[in-house]
Amino acid sequence: MYLSNLNEKQKYLFLEFAYCLAVSDGNYSVEEQNLMNAYCNEMLITFDSTKIIDKLPEKIIEKINLECNEHEKKIFIFEALGLVLSDLDYTESEKQIINSALMKFGLKDEFRNECENIIREYMHLQNRLNSLIF
Repeated sequence: MYLSNLNEKQKYLFLEFAYCLAVSDGNYSVEEQNLMNAYCNEMLITFDSTKIIDKLPEKIIEKINLECNEHEKKIFIFEALGLVLSDLDYTESEKQIINSALMKFGLKDEFRNECENIIREYMHLQNRLNSLIF
């Protein structure tokens, strides 16, 4: 939704972060894979997970913290939450990574909670629309 606002380097950092987050629970779901593809389409870039240099989320979070301003960090968190909520299985490992990023970025829990609520509302609305049309 907001990823096109990032610069080229930030886009690749986001994809690295999102991929590490998606596979952190050992289940790279079809929903997560589809959303990763949608991210690439939105940003008009390709992504190859085998080219990730730092596969530790902490290292990627540190790079994001250095590269991005507060507005861009909020985009990272919002979009990453959309990813982890997409398969309806928001695991402890995913929550820990999101919490680490929030702390490092200096963002409050209230921001995360509001993002989660809005994303869930959006998903519910999308399901209602799909039911209406299909």
